[in-house]
Amino acid sequence: MIDGGEKLNTSPRRPKHRKNQPEDIKTAFTSYWGIWVGLAVLFIFFAIKISGYTPYTDEETALPETMKTPVFGEPEYVGSKRCKDCHWREYDTWKNTLHSKFMQLPNEYSVIGDFERNNRLTTKISDNAPQLAGEEVHTTMFKKNGDFYVNTIGPDWEAHNYEITNVIGIGRRQNYLTKFPNGELHVLPVEWDVETWEDLNGLEKNYPGNGKYWSDGQRIWQFKCGSCHATGMKINYDKATDSFDTTMVDLGIGCEACHGPGSDHITAARVLF
Repeated sequence: MIDGGEKLNTSPRRPKHRKNQPEDIKTAFTSYWGIWVGLAVLFIFFAIKISGYTPYTDEETALPETMKTPVFGEPEYVGSKRCKDCHWREYDTWKNTLHSKFMQLPNEYSVIGDFERNNRLTTKISDNAPQLAGEEVHTTMFKKNGDFYVNTIGPDWEAHNYEITNVIGIGRRQNYLTKFPNGELHVLPVEWDVETWEDLNGLEKNYPGNGKYWSDGQRIWQFKCGSCHATGMKINYDKATDSFDTTMVDLGIGCEACHGPGSDHITAARVLF
């Protein structure tokens, strides 16, 4: 008894019996399952270590050669035709643009200048010229055996027939390249402009040796213009012989003129596809 006469219940209280105890069973099951999974993982790990097995090294499981990481070298130009294999829509679109026709070989379709009837340009030589000052000279454009020529004054002040090796331009204006014996490329001193011939770095304002005449060393096409008019050009100048062995992957503005050399792109595509 305590003060106040009340009885104090001192007997221990027995917990009520819980049927089934689902939460306890779930917890126990989860714990045991985790242990078994862990043991299984350890068993597999040690079994692999003991056997000496290494993934992707056996002949049957190794990656095929075409799926291995590509090895890239120095990027090289490959030419727009190589792009056609995968990008044929883009290639066909490019082929019908002026870019692809910006520089071409001379033929009946690419040459727009008149080489038969309206084919002569008369020029008065500058009064400051050391030779033939004030005289009139004629530059003549003509065809022979399917080839195109320009007869004009050369670096030696003599008239020569210069064969056209390339044409530049396809719209209303067109220029013409010729190759010297040492491989130099020069733009001939005439330009076709819509319906007439115009002087271009010729005798109208210049003369051989003044540094601005079409045949002077300062106007070698490979050094002045080639990098924009052709794609993947290698000048290949030999100083010892003062000669050129110039090569170009594409005449005109090819795919790689904007996208860069395509060799690495092709190598990567072979690995992926």
